[in-house]
Amino acid sequence: MMNDIVGGIRRKLRQVDVSPFRSKTGNEDSPLAPTCYELRSINLWGMKEREQEEVIGRFVQFLNALTEPATFRIIEDSRDVRAGASIYENARYKRYFIETRSEMDAAVSMIGARYEEIPSIPKLKMVQVYPKYFVDDSSNFVQVSNMTRLGGRLPTGFLSQVYGIAHEVRVEIDPVSEIFRAKRMVNERLYSVSESIAYRQSRSWLVGADLVTQRERLERIANELSSSSQRLFRMRLKFVLRAPTIDLLREKKKLLKQALGSFV
Repeated sequence: MMNDIVGGIRRKLRQVDVSPFRSKTGNEDSPLAPTCYELRSINLWGMKEREQEEVIGRFVQFLNALTEPATFRIIEDSRDVRAGASIYENARYKRYFIETRSEMDAAVSMIGARYEEIPSIPKLKMVQVYPKYFVDDSSNFVQVSNMTRLGGRLPTGFLSQVYGIAHEVRVEIDPVSEIFRAKRMVNERLYSVSESIAYRQSRSWLVGADLVTQRERLERIANELSSSSQRLFRMRLKFVLRAPTIDLLREKKKLLKQALGSFV
């Protein structure tokens, strides 16, 4: 899963100060750094249904305004919090960022959350690299997991179920600019999945539920693309897990799989 990243880091650096993975929005070989925004969180669950719909509608407007890749990053941080006469040290909380190739204040403002442009996004400092994990400068073990075969109809806010597990959640969104290309891509994938199902059926093999779900989802997307002006996006979903021991890191991996099991 991480062979390409690990190989590149091993060739270039022994001690590195990088994000544990790269995104499409930032190119380390380019002299131009990505544009970064930090957003205030929106408490969707504290709103009335009509207000929730408005927030979701604004986010849809943001997606429709995208003309280039954008990355959402939800990163765990810590700070001291005062509550009355008590002080809670290193209280954990989440910070929300958007990373883009160029400035897009007009699009980001559509989301409706308060935001500000910032020079960079906080990074983990890696000091050792192994085939399956990193070690950061706080002696924590770090591993990146990729989520594949996302369900077609995900519930609003499903990512909040992994906030207590992942150090970072990264959602990379890449709009497909040409509708013809989008239709061809979906139809080619639909043909491939349908042929795989037909081949298994012709030999009386078991057809897995995941294949059937994929075909149904692709058929729905193909119909929507052919009958409307729906846009299509490529999405990559990644999780950074971080723990003080390798055993706890493995336990977080199990918890992550359990939390996301119903969505894959």
